[in-house]
Amino acid sequence: MKTALAHNLINRLILALLTILLFSIVEVKASLTNPNVALSGVVKDKEAKNLALQIQLVDKDGNIIARTKSNTIDGKFYFSGLKADSKYTLKVLNKGKELEVVNIITPQTLTFKEMNVEVKLTKDITLN
Repeated sequence: MKTALAHNLINRLILALLTILLFSIVEVKASLTNPNVALSGVVKDKEAKNLALQIQLVDKDGNIIARTKSNTIDGKFYFSGLKADSKYTLKVLNKGKELEVVNIITPQTLTFKEMNVEVKLTKDITLN
C-alpha cells in the first residue's frame, strides 16, 4: 500500500514538473516569435528643417495606440513596444490637422529591432 502511494506521488510530481516545463517552453517561444520593435524618426519640412509636431501611432484596426511630439530641438520622436511583423500608420499632425501619413510594417525578427523613418512634409504649414 505504501509503495503504491509513493508511486502515485512520484507520478504526480513528474506530471507537475512536465506541465511547468511545457508552459515555460510555450512562453519562451512566444517571446521569440513576437519580440518588440522600436520606431525612431524625425519630422522635416520641405526645406529639410526639423519640426516639432504631434505624432500618432495607429494600429491596423485604426486605434491610436501611442501619441508623442517630435522634439523641438531636432524634430525627433520615438515609440517602443511595437509588435514584430505588424502594420501601423504614423500620423503627423499640427493643432489636430493631419499633415502627413506614413504606413509602416515592422520587420519579422527574432530579436529586438529599431526602425528609423524620416517624415518629409509635403504640405506647407504655419507654426504659431
